[in-house]
Amino acid sequence: LALKGIAILLLLFLHCFGRAWRFEGYEIITYPFQMNHFIAINEYFRICVSIFAFISGYGLYLSAKAKEKEEDSVSRWIVDRWFKTLKGYWFIYLVSLIVLFFGVRGYIQEEYFKEDIATGCFYMFLDFLGVSKIFGTPSLNGSWWYMGAITTYSIMMPFIVKWVKKYGCVSLIGLVIIIPRMLIKHKFLGAS
Repeated sequence: LALKGIAILLLLFLHCFGRAWRFEGYEIITYPFQMNHFIAINEYFRICVSIFAFISGYGLYLSAKAKEKEEDSVSRWIVDRWFKTLKGYWFIYLVSLIVLFFGVRGYIQEEYFKEDIATGCFYMFLDFLGVSKIFGTPSLNGSWWYMGAITTYSIMMPFIVKWVKKYGCVSLIGLVIIIPRMLIKHKFLGAS
């Protein structure tokens, strides 16, 4: 919880003070730093994303490890975890959809329905499932990419638990280092 609290504070500072235009017109005291140094320091607070990813992954690992001993199937754990994670997101998504529909005329149409109605509905569905970033489709909020990441974590975690049990943690760390390098080398991750 302490680590989560630190990550939340870093996130707040990053979003409030990461760009000068965000606090123009307000008197911000940045002593002992100059304003440009203060903003530059805030860029390092992006580490909060990695902290949240670590906390999420570790929590999922502990949950999957605990469920491994029970008779539940892997697919059941994945579906339960995914639903538990996304039900809070779905509330936010629907509220955002309603606010944007009534408050910002044309935003939803501009975001989803540039092509046709069927494609737009499909884009909305993928965004509702939290996987729009994975499929490269439009999303109401660019920050919702994290839902795709957590979905990927949820799907992979039971297999990671089995891997660690069979081959150990060191082998997993090796895979975490080797696989991304292989994907980059073969240009699957967009490296040039």
